[in-house]
Amino acid sequence: LVVPELRTITVGGAIVGIGVESSSFKNGFFHEGLLEADILLASGDVITVKPTGEYSDLFKAIPNSLGSFGYLLRLRMRL
Repeated sequence: LVVPELRTITVGGAIVGIGVESSSFKNGFFHEGLLEADILLASGDVITVKPTGEYSDLFKAIPNSLGSFGYLLRLRMRL
């Protein structure tokens, strides 16, 4: 489990940004705990993305995208 260390970073920001923390060398990146997300697209549609299924390509593109694919509304994380 990687926990964001900066108090000003949000969980969504750690997912779409570069979620590298001092424990990443040992535990991996923050976004690796993401299980699924609801995303608001520019079209106004809300979709649920998961590692498998219809939107799996978008799920894989979310980390480090800086929000360019949509707005994260809900995240389900592994704890």
